[in-house]
Amino acid sequence: MNPLPDGNPPLSVSNLRGTAGDGQILLEWNPYSPPADFKRFKIYRSTTSFGSQSLDKLIATVSSSATVSFVDNTIVNGLNYFYAVAPEDLSGSEPSVSSLGAFKGNSRPTIANLSATQNGPDVNIVYDLADTENNPTFVIFNYWNGTIWQEMATISGRGVQSPGQNKVGLWNAKTDLPNFDGQMKIRIDAWNTDYYSDSIHPESGFFNLDTKNPSTPTVNSYPAKTAIYNRAFAGAKETSSSLNVNGEAVVPVNGSTTWVYQSNLSNGANLFVLKSLDAMNNESLPAQINITYDPNYFICGDLDGNEVINVIDVSMLIDVAFRNGIPPANFNRGDLNGDGVYDIFDVSLLINHAFRGAPAPTGCLSS
Repeated sequence: MNPLPDGNPPLSVSNLRGTAGDGQILLEWNPYSPPADFKRFKIYRSTTSFGSQSLDKLIATVSSSATVSFVDNTIVNGLNYFYAVAPEDLSGSEPSVSSLGAFKGNSRPTIANLSATQNGPDVNIVYDLADTENNPTFVIFNYWNGTIWQEMATISGRGVQSPGQNKVGLWNAKTDLPNFDGQMKIRIDAWNTDYYSDSIHPESGFFNLDTKNPSTPTVNSYPAKTAIYNRAFAGAKETSSSLNVNGEAVVPVNGSTTWVYQSNLSNGANLFVLKSLDAMNNESLPAQINITYDPNYFICGDLDGNEVINVIDVSMLIDVAFRNGIPPANFNRGDLNGDGVYDIFDVSLLINHAFRGAPAPTGCLSS
């Protein structure tokens, strides 16, 4: 038995709202408590705002009172639409309703020619962005961490973007991936900013990404103090890296695993800070050279002044002591016991040190 009309129009739906998409408008309302003589929901639409419904605006009916949404997929993207939803009872009564809107369908943005290449510490992301209605698009950049897509923390070009070609995002990959060396790909999430539409998620192809720092260069042994003004230093470095000294490149990126650096020293303490950099400007931890230059410094027994005691020094000392050779400018260099003469005692001390493992002589007087 059908319920009898109660003579009163049904209550209006509450919290009617709409969401625009690509070629559609989604209408939603709160769950409805229907009267006993409920018949259907009537959906009204117009391209202009209206204060009450009329038959010419009716586009659909829904018979179930449990319905809480309706999708209008007959719209044209870019046009404004206004909507109303009115319950109707068996007598044909319905509450007076006014329109909600405007809502404007928008097509999805499109992204083409997406590419990513590393340039030093940054990754250049280039793409073409288009939108049929020429609407601005919200853009987010992501990278593949091997398991999931993750949003980039340090990126320029994120946010609202106008359509155009050769759009650029600049990703400081080292912040997100400080020790990575391998294949990488990126993804852009993009959607229309005026009204929500399904976002798009184009991906780049794989590209090489290297954010791994080279190993710290090593330094071969050197004296703490020297009188050699123009000093050469040497050591080892990682292959395919350069050498910077005090912020200046002194050895370019090359495949060698060794390095040599020569520099004039200043009087007193000299500090050299060494770092290796690779082709992507990844930078190693620093190594240091600390050396003091004193033009009056000498090693006792080093007659030729090259700061290495060897057979040449022994030969020079013998020449001076027994063959009337010319002593070095600083006489004290060869006077190993400090007695003021070059003799057999000095020669004996030097031979024992140079060839027999005796301790270095220390009896020379300072200049």
